[in-house]
Amino acid sequence: SYRAPPRHAALGFCRFRSAFVSASPAALLTLAALACSPDRLTTPDALSSSLSDAVTLIGAGDIGSCSSSGRDEATAKLILAEPEALVFTAGDNAYPDASPADFANCYDGSWGQFKGRTYPTLGNHEFRAFPDAAPYFDYFNGPGVDSGRAGRRGQGWYAVDHGAWRLLFLDSHANIATQAAWMRTALSQNPTRCQLAIWHRPRYTSGPLPTKKTLLQPFWDLLAEFRVEIAIAGHDHHYERFNPDQFGIRQFTVGGGGHGSINDFVSIHGLSAKRIAR
Repeated sequence: SYRAPPRHAALGFCRFRSAFVSASPAALLTLAALACSPDRLTTPDALSSSLSDAVTLIGAGDIGSCSSSGRDEATAKLILAEPEALVFTAGDNAYPDASPADFANCYDGSWGQFKGRTYPTLGNHEFRAFPDAAPYFDYFNGPGVDSGRAGRRGQGWYAVDHGAWRLLFLDSHANIATQAAWMRTALSQNPTRCQLAIWHRPRYTSGPLPTKKTLLQPFWDLLAEFRVEIAIAGHDHHYERFNPDQFGIRQFTVGGGGHGSINDFVSIHGLSAKRIAR
């Protein structure tokens, strides 16, 4: 089992309440009452949301689609009910190719209204037709702008300090070693006590899509070393919550932001605790 180095002994553990919010057949994950505590609490729905330092995140991956019969509009209505929440995306923001037209016609009319409080993540569809993901950076940072909400153009990984939390947004598509070096610095210099990470491809899954587990191992090793307790992913078009693994990391897969197709569960993972595909 993993034991954190002594230099991290003063860090607090995260305390959180999680709630799955559904706008059938699409789905979002709401992480509410994110707060820091010196005690580890890894049981969802076990904490009052009245903590003074609590923050709220709401979001999903696999979102904007012009052929999804209004599902991304349905999930956007859920975000409207959380006007103070920070909004995240877990990749594959605009289907099918994350082109300028896809963002303008299939994302902007639903989730675009939250762009001013959204922190996005790259997915594989951002690179499907644009190797440099230029339309993604143009949309979230501004046309030709080097750095902004989506991080540095051509990179896409960045950290945000929000309340007592440091949130890491990563690219699970490429540049893993470079990001791992950056992660080590971002985590070791963390001025807050709690942190979580968001990227697109999940490490654990009960769904049909490959996880890229070996490729992403450096990310997971660093989460374990620095006692990060929450990882959020998309890619699989369903909701799945996992029990903490041997390092105390709990993964949420939330890929039902609005895209039309839903992935069924094909082989139930041993850590899987909650699954919804509808």
